[in-house]
Amino acid sequence: MPYHPQLDITQVNVRVMPHLELGYFVVNLADALEVHPKYQDEGTIPYPLLKPPELRQIGLNHIAATKAAEGGDRGKISERDALRPITELHPVAIIRWAVIRSVVENDPSLLEGLGLPPKKKGLRSSAVTTELYAPQNPSAKNGKPGCVLITTNKVPKSHIYQVGVCKGDPSVDANWWLVGPYDHCRNMEVSGLDSGTLYFFRVMCIAGNLQSPWSAIITFRAP
Repeated sequence: MPYHPQLDITQVNVRVMPHLELGYFVVNLADALEVHPKYQDEGTIPYPLLKPPELRQIGLNHIAATKAAEGGDRGKISERDALRPITELHPVAIIRWAVIRSVVENDPSLLEGLGLPPKKKGLRSSAVTTELYAPQNPSAKNGKPGCVLITTNKVPKSHIYQVGVCKGDPSVDANWWLVGPYDHCRNMEVSGLDSGTLYFFRVMCIAGNLQSPWSAIITFRAP
């Protein structure tokens, strides 16, 4: 079911936030809800939405996992990436509920102080982009030991890129993991690789709520 236009009033997209930014966003949202006067009474945050302490813990867990993965350890990176879907889900659920309540009750104060920027109303265009094309001409080159630099052509209107990495059979989904997001498409650094091992790489991009198909798969041996 399409999202009703009256409810499309906030400019928040957790899918494109870097990992640390996402974690701190969730913590700040929990802090704001905890002190907001309209969310103090019992039942104002209904089940199964998380209460502020539970929401804050999800953000703190993601921050800790992100910092643990900064050294490039593949296991830590996988743990961080496994947390991301749940870290995105719970704040989005609460934000949508808060927006619905604000619109239905005609009470904008329900959103004030939650750190949710209002959606900017742009000019309508007769040539609105409804899809993103897959990044073209992906390539790889050596970085420092255990690091590969991935480059692809820029996709118009896209400013966020993510790299898929595979060790093993690329036809098995479980062998792939996601690295990023990056705010550039040249020399995207993929670290924590095993030197001398052959890897498969692919690239996708994001613009707003649109996500491109994957690029062609390339192979490269980590230095």
